[in-house]
Amino acid sequence: MLAVIYAWILLRNLVGKNWRERIGLEGRVRPGHLIATLLLVPGMVLAANALVALAPKPEMDPAPAMAGLQVGRQVLEDFSKLLASWPSWAALLVVAVGPALAEELFCRGFLGHGLVGRHGVAKGVLWTSILFGVMHLVPVQAVYAAMLGLVLHGLRLGTRSLWAPMLAHFGNNALSVLGACDDSPIKQPLMDVDQWVQGNPLMALALGGGICLAVLGYVGGGRLQGGSPELR
Repeated sequence: MLAVIYAWILLRNLVGKNWRERIGLEGRVRPGHLIATLLLVPGMVLAANALVALAPKPEMDPAPAMAGLQVGRQVLEDFSKLLASWPSWAALLVVAVGPALAEELFCRGFLGHGLVGRHGVAKGVLWTSILFGVMHLVPVQAVYAAMLGLVLHGLRLGTRSLWAPMLAHFGNNALSVLGACDDSPIKQPLMDVDQWVQGNPLMALALGGGICLAVLGYVGGGRLQGGSPELR
């Protein structure tokens, strides 16, 4: 809630009274784009989990340059074990609903609006996504968060609505939560998928990345190159 309020203060005071329109909060998601956004979620999850699977395992002794990724993987595994004892509704609120609102308002809304407006679409989206990754601190999570940031920003520009990346962000985090909480009704099938990803990370990365590219190609059309009018 504090993060949402902080983002609102920044948007209201630095973007202006019409900040909702300018960042895409008043843009409706068309039915086709809504379906595409929902289809994007499993692609994001596959790609992110594949990148984690490719990181050095905790029991390995990697080169010093890879040590940060090893620690990051251990942190994510410990966090999943912590979530196992949480009620799934509470975990969804904290890990899925909260970040989907706060991070999208701040990153794709405030940061993205300013950086794209100042530096153009390509550089603005790239810098926003890098900062989005850095915000996650854990090395391996920062890497895949930056990559997913590119996808979320492409979705924002393609649909001309901030609601689409909010929904995709929520779906990505929600599936992670429901795959960790013991009381989740779909924990076992999600664990089966994760086990397949662990055994076939490159195939999962290719499949997830392909889904993301296909969805962005569909929603983007000719709009991604020129950007949304409200971002100029």
